[in-house]
Amino acid sequence: MLTVATGENQSDQYLCELLLEWGLPFSSASWSNLDPERQPLFLIQGKCRLTQQERDALRHFVESGGALIVIGADLGLGDLLGVDIKGPLTDGWLRLKSHSIGCGLKSSLHIFGGVRALARDPTDCVGYLVNDREENIGDAIVIRRFGRGLTIFLAPDVTRSILHIQQGLRIEEDGSPAPDGSAPIDDGILKAEDGLVLDWEKDRIKVNGLPFFGRPITDELRILLLQTILFAASEKNLPLPMISLWSKGRRAMGLVSHDTDGNDPELGYALLEEVNRIGIESCWCIIYPGQYPKDLYRRIVDSDGEIALHYDALTESPLTRWSQKSLRGQRDWLIRETGFSPVSNKNHYTRWEGRLEFYRWCQQLGLRAEQSKGPSKLGTLGFPFGGCHPWRPFDDESEDPQVIDVWSLNLLTQDLVVDPSGVNKERHPIMVSASYGEHLIDEALRVGGLAHFLFHPAHIKKPGTAAALERLVAYGRDRGLEWQTSAQIAEWLTQRSFWVASAKVFWATGSWILRGWSSLPGSRLLALAPRPILSKSEPVQYWFGFPFRLVAEDLTGGDFALSPEGQ
Repeated sequence: MLTVATGENQSDQYLCELLLEWGLPFSSASWSNLDPERQPLFLIQGKCRLTQQERDALRHFVESGGALIVIGADLGLGDLLGVDIKGPLTDGWLRLKSHSIGCGLKSSLHIFGGVRALARDPTDCVGYLVNDREENIGDAIVIRRFGRGLTIFLAPDVTRSILHIQQGLRIEEDGSPAPDGSAPIDDGILKAEDGLVLDWEKDRIKVNGLPFFGRPITDELRILLLQTILFAASEKNLPLPMISLWSKGRRAMGLVSHDTDGNDPELGYALLEEVNRIGIESCWCIIYPGQYPKDLYRRIVDSDGEIALHYDALTESPLTRWSQKSLRGQRDWLIRETGFSPVSNKNHYTRWEGRLEFYRWCQQLGLRAEQSKGPSKLGTLGFPFGGCHPWRPFDDESEDPQVIDVWSLNLLTQDLVVDPSGVNKERHPIMVSASYGEHLIDEALRVGGLAHFLFHPAHIKKPGTAAALERLVAYGRDRGLEWQTSAQIAEWLTQRSFWVASAKVFWATGSWILRGWSSLPGSRLLALAPRPILSKSEPVQYWFGFPFRLVAEDLTGGDFALSPEGQ
């Protein structure tokens, strides 16, 4: 049903990973036989070297009823797409008109790469691009009816933008601080924020006077991509299948992690008691050299908590340096110390060097989840790497570019503390009001992501900390959030990605069939419902402005019939 062709740039291949994240089964394009009946949705990411014969085939495909989506490149298809290309695009911000594509999006939508284009018919344009002075620099989204089909052109390279924002720049020196002094990241310590690519002015919002990255830009760019596909499918009345984002149909998930800096047993027991009282399973990131009693580790595991690593490359002892050898040594120490092999890691003080090396180290050591991409300063609180959707890095630095099998679980903030006096004499670098946590949970629910919060044992007895944790957990639960460990989250994401990657959609005996090859407990198979909804008695659920019906739950191997009529 959905076929994909990727371009000549390495980053173009990341589109396939984004489709897997959304739970959209797809197949690779066959240029020799473009059939609008059996391949009704055709998506081209990036610049492909098309022959005139292939351009003619695409024209015939659309004319005969197919839907063609082209992202971020000039393919010599201006006549078909209804655009004139004016040159390459470095960066800009997307501004949307009222349309199903872009519905509900609130962020600055900062994009990097693509082309500048002008729609030949202004009425076909549903979005445009601006520069840092809000001057119009071209049309961004152009929808054109052609013959019995349609084309959708996205001038910005959405895929490259997502990849660039979340992976950031190579870190070899301090990053440039925020001009307003809210984020002094030039602190002499190399860390994740030093690789930021977002704009201090245009990509942050203010709440109660605090500027922070309060909108998930990369998550909204993901949604924009999804909405583009869903709109095309809806226009063709196709029952496009999608596997639920989270288990049991949850709209989002929550993660509470604890970095055990100082390893004070009294504070560790105090935090565990609080965690057990409010009834969540959380992730304990243990820092070398430990010193918690064995009993505390056992109680954490008996409470269904997770033992993870808090890699220290800050203190610069023989075992605490930035190196793969040091990471391996601390991983091996943690196994001896606790008796448990870690699945997840978070770096002390969000230490980071280079760009992707650390993810490679994690994959080689069997660490399947990484939590270090997050803030260490007030002004970088929220979504400094664009979002809260878990993502796997794309190794575009290697000779054989591929996805690194480690889930990055972005950290949103640390140690929410309510201080009634408004003044905290022992102020932690980013202690803020618990209301910011609620804002971040709302955003995670809005975009279908993971709300990840850090609470240190070292702060559990400070005024307001326990209350802030309890309030945060309760707020998430009231809105349908489920709190899990990073190991549980990584397991779900891995199994779901495998199920989607191996699934096939095909046309047989007059209907669409999805074939799965394995079991996926807790999953839900959804299919895009027709518009207008044909039967008011049939329940539908809306995802990002589009209606879906439930086809099956707790998926196993086998065939599932997809029908726009829900039969």
